[in-house]
Amino acid sequence: MLSKEATIETISRKGLFQGDRPHTADILGVRVDLVDYDETMGKIDNAIRYKSKITIGFSNVYTVMCSQYDHELYNAINGFSLSVADGMPLVWLSKFTDTPLQSRVYGPDLFLHVCARSEEKKYRHFFYGSETRVLDLLEENLTHHFPKLHIAGKISPPFRPLSAHEEQHFIDEINNAHADILWIAIGSPKQEKWMARVRPLLNVPVLAAVGAAFDFHAHTKRQAPPSIRNHGFEWLFRLLYEPRRLWMRYLIYNPLFVLSIMRRVIRKFLQVLRT
Repeated sequence: MLSKEATIETISRKGLFQGDRPHTADILGVRVDLVDYDETMGKIDNAIRYKSKITIGFSNVYTVMCSQYDHELYNAINGFSLSVADGMPLVWLSKFTDTPLQSRVYGPDLFLHVCARSEEKKYRHFFYGSETRVLDLLEENLTHHFPKLHIAGKISPPFRPLSAHEEQHFIDEINNAHADILWIAIGSPKQEKWMARVRPLLNVPVLAAVGAAFDFHAHTKRQAPPSIRNHGFEWLFRLLYEPRRLWMRYLIYNPLFVLSIMRRVIRKFLQVLRT
């Protein structure tokens, strides 16, 4: 029988969270692409250059756990062209794969990186989500920092479910704007499911669901400092500022995630012991 140390080494070597495809992780059945900012932006550049269509999802503990109970969300995330590690726990778990990540691809930061590059590349951006006031402030702040940024359009959809007529109207408006990138911020898991569903109807090369990025860069919500974000405590910062809205997301789903990961580790541990 293997010693404790040898068993742990074997588990690590076999890739506890290694995905089926190269450079991917499998986090409770959710595919996470093990890429960094440069690789992600390279895929965005190629999609726009060659007029291909890609969808980018930003996976974290909340989306992974929601997908365990929502089959539509599970299929949406695993069907994205690129599903990056937005949450630090996913970065930590990537250490048990063949291609461990050094950092996450944080949606709000990628948003700014792409906006900065767009001044040179002349990419056209469309914003879908949030409130009209937030979109106006977002545009004001972005054009201040990136004077050459081209905003092709923006839509603040109602929070209620859309009628078929409303959705088609919004799709037509987005298509007629001839944008290169559609940024979607209508909250998880709604934004992931909507993006997957309307992807075939849109002619935009790049779709990305970026959650709270609009609010952060419009400065209508406080963003955790980098030191807090990079150490995996952004959830606590946000919980302190929005307890009524976020308590279930963090106080229920975070412990469930830890328990689910522990179960997977124990199962793998027992499998190795039997070999």
